[in-house]
Amino acid sequence: MATTTATPARRRGRFHELEVASVRPLTAESIEVTFSVPEDLRGEYAYLPGQYVALRAEVDGQELRRSYSICRPPRLDGSGPGSISVAIKRDLGGRFSTWAHANLQAGDRLQVMSPEGRFTTGLPGLDDAHLVGIAAGSGITPMMALAHTTLETSGTARFTLIFTNRSALDVMFLEELADLKDRFPTRFAVHHVLSREQRSAPVLSGRIDQAKLDALLDVVVPPER
Repeated sequence: MATTTATPARRRGRFHELEVASVRPLTAESIEVTFSVPEDLRGEYAYLPGQYVALRAEVDGQELRRSYSICRPPRLDGSGPGSISVAIKRDLGGRFSTWAHANLQAGDRLQVMSPEGRFTTGLPGLDDAHLVGIAAGSGITPMMALAHTTLETSGTARFTLIFTNRSALDVMFLEELADLKDRFPTRFAVHHVLSREQRSAPVLSGRIDQAKLDALLDVVVPPER
């Protein structure tokens, strides 16, 4: 029988000040920021895979607010998280992401809204399902939580990921994806598409447009399956 996750009750999002537990580089342009969630707030921060949190900070006298998807799977016992992790990619001209990369460090405190969003899957009920995720760049963030949870809560569900980036150096969560493949070799597949590097298979090179997506689906996971 598959393990299930508790579905957090719908609630109005509220900001709380959380402490930064760690800041970990993912690529030259992206970091993973983990916030500690104290015991008395764990119910507030229970979440489903694919949901996001908003971060709020004052930068140069101006309040900035940005939303980022939670990149780690929720705890399967339904007890609420002891931490919340998001990935922040530095955007050209992005004031919040640039500030976060230059300034955030362990021990800092930041306003974090309780999780929201409907980009998620129904749990339980994924046995024998085959989910396909298509992500570009930092769009991988919610997919990490969705893939982990799908595979861990069902012994039969499959997850196929098509992940496009400019180059191999731009791939976020590369080691985590490899680890997921090692843990679920028959149920998880990841296909890296690089727009600025030539790969051995033509279908895995270049930008994804409608024609390439059709070709990928035909080769990787025909929709009728």
